[in-house]
Amino acid sequence: MTREGKEPPDQAGRETLGSYAEFYRYWMPRLTGYLRAQTSDSRWVEDVAQESMLAARARWGELMTYDKPGAWLFRVATIMLRRWQARAREQCTSLDDMVTRGVAPVAVDGGEGTEERVDLMNAVRALPRRQREAVALHCLLEFPLAEVAQILGISEGAAKTHVHRARQRLAELLRPAAGPAAAPHAEGMT
Repeated sequence: MTREGKEPPDQAGRETLGSYAEFYRYWMPRLTGYLRAQTSDSRWVEDVAQESMLAARARWGELMTYDKPGAWLFRVATIMLRRWQARAREQCTSLDDMVTRGVAPVAVDGGEGTEERVDLMNAVRALPRRQREAVALHCLLEFPLAEVAQILGISEGAAKTHVHRARQRLAELLRPAAGPAAAPHAEGMT
């Protein structure tokens, strides 16, 4: 049950949202969460999410004929974010600028488990790009591996490999921060 008291759409139902407004309300928080896992620069998160949603709005009639419009949205957002990041790398004028770009702390609301969420998000951001994208889509957003592969433009086997390697690396990264008990939690992400 959601905060608004409505039942969330099931796995199949999330793809059959009837209006653009429903599509936006359902996918926008998930999209921004996925993008936050990719970069610590909140300006990019908001801009890429909005640009992706504008692209969906512009192609709404066609998009609703797709079997998986959510997968299309995440594919567009992933491509846009990669382009923005490539442009930013080209614009860096010094090594110092490149090193300091991604070190901004994660803003969280400060409830139970805040430190664990910050550690997890920082660990996810430390992964190589493909692993970071794959684990965020599959483990955090619960996309099936076939859809992860489609979104990232890779084979399903490659998606599975990236998720597996990401889980292993996350277990390594989180173990020292939270002690030996953190490893099963990171490995158990599904």
